[in-house]
Amino acid sequence: MIKNEYDLLKTLAVLLVILGHITIIYKDSYEVLEILTTIIYIFHMPLFIALSGAIYQLGRNNNKYTQFFPFLKNKLRRILLPFLIVSIMFLTPSLVMLGMCDSITGCILNILTGGNCIKHLWFLPALLWIFLIVWILDYFKINTYLGFTGAIILAILCSTSSFDLHYFCISLAIQNLPYFILGMLLYKNNNFKHLNTSYGWAMLIIFTIGQKMTNILIIDNFFRIFLACSIIYILMQSAHRIMPISKRIKALEIILKNSFAIYLFHVIIIFLMHKTLCLPITVMILLTYTTAIIGSIAIAKILRIAKLQVIIGETYVSSQKLAHN
Repeated sequence: MIKNEYDLLKTLAVLLVILGHITIIYKDSYEVLEILTTIIYIFHMPLFIALSGAIYQLGRNNNKYTQFFPFLKNKLRRILLPFLIVSIMFLTPSLVMLGMCDSITGCILNILTGGNCIKHLWFLPALLWIFLIVWILDYFKINTYLGFTGAIILAILCSTSSFDLHYFCISLAIQNLPYFILGMLLYKNNNFKHLNTSYGWAMLIIFTIGQKMTNILIIDNFFRIFLACSIIYILMQSAHRIMPISKRIKALEIILKNSFAIYLFHVIIIFLMHKTLCLPITVMILLTYTTAIIGSIAIAKILRIAKLQVIIGETYVSSQKLAHN
């Protein structure tokens, strides 16, 4: 069930990610697809990361993540292990089979060093780095607002510098760190219902106009970060208004339950559809979108039946244990 705004926005983020990964393939065919893709790519992954930050802060408030090694073990199991298994056993063979990568070995090495073959899975190692950075900031009791300011400065410098820490997506972690800390701040400030949406809309207008008025890279990156932050702010403030409706939509509950599996596998399905079918673009988008969701859910179901939930970051719970609980 969609229980709260986090669930609703997480489901929305998953749906937007799938749509963006499809429309980017066809964006050169229609101007409307190019516009839609541009809008989605402004905030879809920042929203994902901000939600992770809000949920992390929720855990901290409930005295979770206080010990480093249990925290690290949890994140390695839920993030790094799925990344390695899916990238090596699913993504790599698919890319080689479809002619998008030359060899199995070369593709794996490319993925592990943060190359182009990593595709959508960059999010997982980047998120792991972000969790470690934020845990250290919390350990040393760094003020969250100070951390947010520092994260913005680092993100801008990382985006404009020629020195690229691309190995295992460190650069991407630094560039997306502000959104994670923004999620923490929004949760700390009684997040959703009490935010003033007018601030978000004012920021959205200012930073949208600002991006169009300069070609200076460092300023463009500043506006880009705050443009995404303003959209996240608006979405978090507005989510509670459609909660009553979302709770009644069964499909959203199913997507939420399988959201991580959908994220892991949808791109592989999109590539397979794109390479093997040649249909009108509108038909391809609708068919691919539906198939990517249903296919990913089916894979998750098979993995659970085979007791291989570890691949999708879940822990196997025996029927005896469930009965006992």
